[in-house]
Amino acid sequence: MPFQTGHYWSTTTQAFYNSLNRVVFLIGVYLCVFAAMFGCENDPSKYILGHRLFSPLAKVSFCVYLMHLVVIMSGTFSGKMDLYW
Repeated sequence: MPFQTGHYWSTTTQAFYNSLNRVVFLIGVYLCVFAAMFGCENDPSKYILGHRLFSPLAKVSFCVYLMHLVVIMSGTFSGKMDLYW
């Protein structure tokens, strides 16, 4: 099955794409925010991510991060059937 319409990739190319696409994406994201992490004053990502518009979103996402395990565990252990480990 091709990943792009009209282009057929070989099996080797598809294997490389499947094994490296997430790693390369994360490296790209890391490189975009690398300068802001180490204190560069004129980094555009620092101005974008540090804007007060993102403050409510950051608070909500941190709250979801803290509460998701509690919600998952309460849903898992409130079931009526027996659990077999």
